[in-house]
Amino acid sequence: GGPGTNFVAVPANTPLAGAFGDYKKILVYTSSELGEQTTAASFSISDAHQTVSGIAFSDLDLDAAQFGGVVTWTGPNATTQVTNYAVYLSANSIGPSSRSLLGSNVLGVEVGTNKVNVPIDTAKGSYSHLVVFSRSKLGLQTTPAALALADSAITVGSITFT
Repeated sequence: GGPGTNFVAVPANTPLAGAFGDYKKILVYTSSELGEQTTAASFSISDAHQTVSGIAFSDLDLDAAQFGGVVTWTGPNATTQVTNYAVYLSANSIGPSSRSLLGSNVLGVEVGTNKVNVPIDTAKGSYSHLVVFSRSKLGLQTTPAALALADSAITVGSITFT
């Protein structure tokens, strides 16, 4: 920035690794018409990694190619940056492609809730995973926790009438 500028915005999801290794500090140099200061002021970068674990889901819908039940998970040990959890049915374990939000709140469920319903008769379609993203005031984390879906189906065969 120019004279009087005393802040810079670092975009959400800025990579902390690059061609020269892992970035661990932000350096600030003062400059004038005569040149740039040789010793920078610095501070360490603190990356908040607050991902859920222990995702569980039991399919209670006994129809083939349909799901229903409750998704549960364990929140991260520290939730200082987490505002919500967004849970999706997803076509893969990383979530950004074809996905469908579960629950009625577009932001997801509040911290501490740690469960969301999958309505009975939810069509399997191309969904193969449940993914849970932690959300902060900056947005969704880039890599969710994931659980592969297993469809429970029970059929009755060999029925005869007399």
